Amino acid sequence: MVWGLFPVDPLPGEDNYYFFDKGTYKVGRKGCDVIVKKDKGVSRIHAEISIDEMSSLDHSLSNILSKVRIKDCSKNGTYLNKNVGSTEKVHEFPNKETMLKDGDLVSFGTGDATYRFSYVSFIFFICCPKNSNTNQLITMKVSSIGANITKKWSLDCSHVLVDDSFPVSEDLINAIVARKPLVQYSWLELIAGKNICTAIPSYSSHAPTLMLEGVSVKTVDPPSRKYCLKGYTFLLEPENEYKFQGRLQSLLEAGGANVSLAEVALEKSDHVICVVPAGSHIVECFPNLRSLPWVTEIDLVSAILSGYLDPSLVASPPDHFKKMIRVGPNTFGSGFRTGLKDRLHLKDFPAVDPDDYEAMPVEMFGMAYLRAFGHEVKLDKNTVVQSACRPARMGLGYIPPCLTVPRQVSEYGDELPSPSHDEE
Repeated sequence: MVWGLFPVDPLPGEDNYYFFDKGTYKVGRKGCDVIVKKDKGVSRIHAEISIDEMSSLDHSLSNILSKVRIKDCSKNGTYLNKNVGSTEKVHEFPNKETMLKDGDLVSFGTGDATYRFSYVSFIFFICCPKNSNTNQLITMKVSSIGANITKKWSLDCSHVLVDDSFPVSEDLINAIVARKPLVQYSWLELIAGKNICTAIPSYSSHAPTLMLEGVSVKTVDPPSRKYCLKGYTFLLEPENEYKFQGRLQSLLEAGGANVSLAEVALEKSDHVICVVPAGSHIVECFPNLRSLPWVTEIDLVSAILSGYLDPSLVASPPDHFKKMIRVGPNTFGSGFRTGLKDRLHLKDFPAVDPDDYEAMPVEMFGMAYLRAFGHEVKLDKNTVVQSACRPARMGLGYIPPCLTVPRQVSEYGDELPSPSHDEE
């Protein structure tokens, strides 16, 4: 087990202590492994903490099978507070020593310097290729510091041990959302080579490089990721549209971003960005929000992993999203319908009867095409649509609701009447 000794009411400059190896550790005022400055009654070498074995045990067994002893070597005494109101003098035990258990309060000297002796949870979730040659070595290293190892992800895991170039998986996404550090084997070697530390060694230089959609992404530690998207609001389509589904929102929040559904009205802001699902294009998404900048789902997940959103990945709305297009009699050529059928599908136009699809005039296809690219459409009064069932002037005759623009305007700026469903 990994053990820690933590000051109860720390003063500035007082340290925590983590024990990563068995051995005897001296506690005192000067030149010791554990330095106690708070109490003037602490001797130069005041006590000894001896760890006989670094056992990889379940926390629930720690009080039963603890292998840690404390010995008083002082003039003013060492005291244990195992229960509220109950104080034991270590020097009164045989050989002036006794066993320590998780949660014991240890006071050195006159009682001003009190530390809590505690179990520190180190449970490594191993995320390595199957039959990896390093698995046995990893298990030995983890056991040497008294930590535990598992191949099944849970929130109880404290760290994720992952090889470089490992593909981003569901378990890794869950670990990132839970703000667990992802570390390479080199970090495990680092702490295994230490006996006692005043802080958990930094993860930053031991973060793995993961593979996301065939691209290498260097990850960062959770503190570096926490605010990488702060100040941004990302608009999402329904979660089932995304590769990472519901976890995408949790990932964004782990990066400090605000998240909103696309259909929720938001005040205009320079930092509102549409998130385009993997494999899609902005033309196919956010029909009412194409004037906003956008970023792809994969680029955004990569930014969260790396702790940095490159502004160049955020695409500004193309100029053709902002143009006013005048639709006239000759706007669409005779071959337009054939080329457009590759882009527009019946599923995009539920209001259109499939039997009428081929009979729809080319101008209607053109209107749909322009709307798909976010254009505002200006209608020429001379444009006449010849449909299979009736002639109709564009905007004055019947047009399926899914193809009409919210506000139809003539070239002179006059709002046209609402479409009529009456036969001519």
